[in-house]
Amino acid sequence: MATNNLPVFSRWFLLLNTLLIVIGVGLLLSYVGLSLTIADAYPYDYGILLSGTQAFCQPELAFEYNSLWLYPAPFYSTMCLPLGLSPPLTLVLWMLIPFFLVLILSGRRGLILLFPPFFIHMLLGQSTWLLLPLFAYAVWIDDKQVRWWHGILGALVVFKPHIGGLALVWLLYHHRRRIGFVLTSIISIILVLIPAFVMLPSWLFDWLGNGRSFKLVSMANIGVIPVNLLGVGVDAENALASAPALSDQLIIYGFGAICAIILLVLLYWRRGTLTWYDWVLVFCLANPLIHDYDLIILIPFIGLFPFRLKLAMLVAIPVWAYAMVTGMYHASILITIVLLMSRLIVVDEATDKIGAVVKW
Repeated sequence: MATNNLPVFSRWFLLLNTLLIVIGVGLLLSYVGLSLTIADAYPYDYGILLSGTQAFCQPELAFEYNSLWLYPAPFYSTMCLPLGLSPPLTLVLWMLIPFFLVLILSGRRGLILLFPPFFIHMLLGQSTWLLLPLFAYAVWIDDKQVRWWHGILGALVVFKPHIGGLALVWLLYHHRRRIGFVLTSIISIILVLIPAFVMLPSWLFDWLGNGRSFKLVSMANIGVIPVNLLGVGVDAENALASAPALSDQLIIYGFGAICAIILLVLLYWRRGTLTWYDWVLVFCLANPLIHDYDLIILIPFIGLFPFRLKLAMLVAIPVWAYAMVTGMYHASILITIVLLMSRLIVVDEATDKIGAVVKW
């Protein structure tokens, strides 16, 4: 990645940047330390992953998909070994790796630690960080730089296929002539899937049959309006429940697809082309299954781009204000909406060039 013409950062900027990172590291280590010393005080999603993995990996325990154990089986089968060896060490790595990965993806800009989706992701000990290498690879890699062994990254899609699937399709399509890359991706996915099917052959149908809830961070959730108008669903709460009716799901997914098509047409009309960034923005707005913490997949697209980062952090102010009042981060949808609106308004590609990495 080119780093010519690096900007000269003032001393106060570097001091503030260092201070943010130091505070972030301190808070993270304190949080992890408390989680390890207080019984049953693991971060919420990590605790659910731990209990689900223990039930899945121990034959004497009956594993059954429910409203909490919703990860695809390859997630549990892959985590059997690390969680079986040392849950505390796994927790430390689970929390530290995404923290420093996000700093790398933002050129060590401490400001990214204040990105609301990242904060709630770390607070919950979520798993979407596993997809960051996949999305970042699609941002940075040039077709000439693709190697066959890079396809190993494709295996990451099995952990959250409803989010990572977009990145995998993009990569396989754009590098379809790299047969080694394509084959390695497919083989890697199969190798990760095999243990899950051996341990629980029926997991795929069980997992798909256990409906996922829709969240209020996507434009597609406006689809509850036609659900109610058509009288298919009882009310919006049921349409967004953990197991919505099939008719409600079809309407909401259909509404999301219509939103996506309209937005993509507008972007193409305005910019004359559709970039990977455009596809991901539309995906985040139209996918009914996107959670607030899942929006960290935007970090590879904004972390090294000064214009985008400043815009995202400006919008983060009302998101934080809303979170402070309600305790919810649903307002994170504002970040995606504003970033997409900027694509419709600002056409100057000079604002889209990768920003220089902060030099210490």
